[in-house]
Amino acid sequence: MQRVRHCLSHPATIFAVALLVRLGLLAAGIAARPQTAVGHIPFLNETGCIARAIAEGRGFSSPLIINSGPTAWTTPLYPYLLAGIFKILGIETLRSEIAIKVCNDLFSALVCFPLYSVGKKLFGTTVGALSAWLWAFLSSAIYFANVWVWDTSLSALALTTVLWATYEIEERPNNRLWVAYGALCAFAVLVNAALLVVLPGLFCYVAYRIHRRSEEHTSELQSLRHL
Repeated sequence: MQRVRHCLSHPATIFAVALLVRLGLLAAGIAARPQTAVGHIPFLNETGCIARAIAEGRGFSSPLIINSGPTAWTTPLYPYLLAGIFKILGIETLRSEIAIKVCNDLFSALVCFPLYSVGKKLFGTTVGALSAWLWAFLSSAIYFANVWVWDTSLSALALTTVLWATYEIEERPNNRLWVAYGALCAFAVLVNAALLVVLPGLFCYVAYRIHRRSEEHTSELQSLRHL
């Protein structure tokens, strides 16, 4: 029982189950869909249209189907990922759709790792494992990964990873970790600009916590000197 409990609470197990659930539902959905429905329809959104423009050599442009010129509609990272898949597997093909949604499923399942780590750090192993299991079977996390050709799953992964990194850098800050933390925040913003709302608060929190630790350490040293 102890081994079973350890296995069920391990983040790798939760990740594997989450990924299998998502891929299984993706396969079932593709198999059940009429052949006339595959291809173009899932890409009829701003991100898909921008990715098509990039793949066709028209640059970061045209978010509304028509050739409307350069745009700043969204951040560049996810559209360029889609454009790369279009270049390899064809523009708006079934193969491209499957590859993109497999990537979405992978991003969504990977959220289990930082979610588990944050839950474990703040409230213990049980809460960390329960949080990851809830995400693994969360209907909206599964739905958006398999239906929307959008950055939703990658944004969730970026945000939870930044949150995990915030708590990690608080404990052992150094120049290299600060550089890595800044690069991670920059990556998150390139995925979704809406994350800019959260990142300054996280930065202020970690800066405050490090300052408090420094003050406590200085106070302890002064107390030892008086002794």
